[in-house]
Amino acid sequence: SAAGGGCRMTPWLSSAELGNTEKRVMGDISSVVSDGTLECSKCSVTDKALVQMPWDTNNLYEWYGDWVTLWESMAMLNWEPDETKVFLIGLVGGDHGEKFKRAFDESWSLAFHLKGVRTGSMEALFGSDGCCFSHVATVPHGGLSTLTFNHGRGGDVACASPTLMASAGYLRSLFQQRRSQGALVESSATNYVILVLRREGSRAFDDDEAAKSVVSSALPAGWTMRAWHPEEMPNFSDQINLVSKARVLIGAHGAGLLHALFLPQSAHLVELFCGDRGPSNHHYRNIEQMSGAGVGRYHGSQSDRGCHLDPSFVREAISASARKT
Repeated sequence: SAAGGGCRMTPWLSSAELGNTEKRVMGDISSVVSDGTLECSKCSVTDKALVQMPWDTNNLYEWYGDWVTLWESMAMLNWEPDETKVFLIGLVGGDHGEKFKRAFDESWSLAFHLKGVRTGSMEALFGSDGCCFSHVATVPHGGLSTLTFNHGRGGDVACASPTLMASAGYLRSLFQQRRSQGALVESSATNYVILVLRREGSRAFDDDEAAKSVVSSALPAGWTMRAWHPEEMPNFSDQINLVSKARVLIGAHGAGLLHALFLPQSAHLVELFCGDRGPSNHHYRNIEQMSGAGVGRYHGSQSDRGCHLDPSFVREAISASARKT
């Protein structure tokens, strides 16, 4: 709070018990609580400010946990993006000077473009002497969001989540005007199935061509298949555009299946469990419920040996979606 040209600690902060995120941002409580007037001439922020330490910007699922806790913080504070400045602690840009490390990282800049987003280390953002804020809040860890709590895998969700639906809808709206001219899917494209492929790891298909063959053999007349490596589509608006018109999304358990948030309501999701992930991981089954998809849109299949698709599950999902035409 302002006091005599400087900033003074409020009684609330003096008695607060800081959580793990706050301690990471503010340091030990003993270094924060002070009865003296703070020196604010070197760094002072008068705008409303959010401080966030991204969970893992290499992974869409964990990044979306950050996005949801950010959304939840804004809702609880009743702050608008256009009046808020964001400070991201850590590396958000690429290792070689790229503005964004991953396609979805642009979301922060699009949402908070008026007041801006600053990224960097604590030292780079706030200097060695710290910084004074008129209004500041720390965003909880992305692992504590409605989406990711309890690692996202525990229990069965039986209802839709307004928080998840609203945060996904807002994210999608940010990119509606950002579609590149060379989008891989035009607005007239219909009746296609997406097969998500992984380059490596225990959850990569044993044989990509065999997986493609399974999907192709189940397609009704006039339907097509798109084998997709999400990382090969660097524009997130194109990724959303691609998925938002698909009839079925198929892939092994992994962050790429978070794109199911953007599927049409009539589309279906086929999740394959193999390698180091079994059916006890309810991440995407629960997301289907939280996103308002309802019962019957999710199909889970386990591959006990290796990582390969069960043709019956693929046919079931495609047939179910085709009946909704």
